[in-house]
Amino acid sequence: MAIKSGSNTRASLARSLRSALARAATERPIHRWLVKNPLVLSAPVEGVAYPNHVVSAFKFGTDFVADFVGVGAYSGGISVHLVELEPPGSALFTRRGFPARRLNEAITQIGEWRRFIETQRDVVVRELAKA
Repeated sequence: MAIKSGSNTRASLARSLRSALARAATERPIHRWLVKNPLVLSAPVEGVAYPNHVVSAFKFGTDFVADFVGVGAYSGGISVHLVELEPPGSALFTRRGFPARRLNEAITQIGEWRRFIETQRDVVVRELAKA
């Protein structure tokens, strides 16, 4: 599903996001908030020559779904950012400073995405074209 950018200011978006994060026990409410406020996700691809495109629940291959994909075009090609959400209250690190379980799972998932994209680039490009 393609998402259009709203007209909220950065300050009001920041306040709204902080409020959503404080109330959310899972990633689903944050996902819904981001669908309504895609400007937050377009920031990583800001500065491209053409408008950004943010898509929710981007499926690629038969096994993968990113919570979001942000795409921005520029003269040299496109910039693509896949986003995986985790519950806002999840610890990033253990008390001993090691990546916590959810962070490890996210890192593993992103590694799987990267390997798939490197070996199946044409499949991902076709899926992006349909998004």
